Amino acid sequence: MQLCYVDESGTAETLTEADRDQQPAIVIAGVSLPERDLLDITHRWLELKARFYPSAASRARGGWLDVILHNLKGTTIRNGFKTRATTRQKRNAVGFLDGMLKLLESYDAKIIGRMWIKELDVENEDMSMHGAGLQHICAAFDAMLPKAERGMVVVDSQTYRHNHQLAHSMFTQRFGKTPRHCGLVDMPVFGHSDNHAGLQIADMICSALLAPLAAAVYAGPYKSWNRHCDRGFIDIREEFGQRIAARTFTWKDYHGQDVPSLTLSNPVSKRGIKLMWSPETKPRRKPSPKAQPRTTPRRRTHNRAGRSGRSAPGSK
Repeated sequence: MQLCYVDESGTAETLTEADRDQQPAIVIAGVSLPERDLLDITHRWLELKARFYPSAASRARGGWLDVILHNLKGTTIRNGFKTRATTRQKRNAVGFLDGMLKLLESYDAKIIGRMWIKELDVENEDMSMHGAGLQHICAAFDAMLPKAERGMVVVDSQTYRHNHQLAHSMFTQRFGKTPRHCGLVDMPVFGHSDNHAGLQIADMICSALLAPLAAAVYAGPYKSWNRHCDRGFIDIREEFGQRIAARTFTWKDYHGQDVPSLTLSNPVSKRGIKLMWSPETKPRRKPSPKAQPRTTPRRRTHNRAGRSGRSAPGSK
């Protein structure tokens, strides 16, 4: 069985210049992990937390496994990339995220999700965005499942009303007349990140990697007043852009169209997802025809008699 853990970063609250702390990017994303390796994954995650944040281990009064209860959030990690971060903060952030990506790479984990860049002073519909995000995740996760395996989706729990509406949006697809996501054993379930290593990893992907990088890359018009557009977050791309891209994949939707597992809606700068992984490179200009080397011999315009100093026949 494959498991997909889902979390989000950012809210649908309207973006205004009056609130410089409002995140301009919304990310709803999941990470797939093999259920058979869940014990090893959890232990490696606890070791990673304890190595880079020893306070997590020192607070584990009930034993080593209580490290899972330490509330290490992605916002704490991404602060290490800000322009005013100390060398120690930056080193810890890079080391921790490198360790997390090595963990994902060793189990061939995949990243699935949707991202939105918010327009200034434009209202956003919270439930429709969450519903669309989860439907995309379930469809892509179902498509990537091997034929012999089933899948289960675990979503970070919020309020009862939020969970109820989100689950029903999936229920109508899973059990409709033309059922979708049939590789999933049942409806997505909701869990608390306190005791799910997978949900904690999903939180790191959303709030320590994707959200700050998306804000720095795409929300440039807001950088003069919004603190989430810190130019230091571009270093996330320099350090990890290609490795994050390698955790994504392309799948075919129900209409046979190729769809990336991680998609972006960007009405602000209208630039695509590839800019998350590497800077834009300008195509080389072709040399102008005048600058091209001559490939044909020049035509001779003078006669041979003229070159020898003799007059040509019939000339005076």
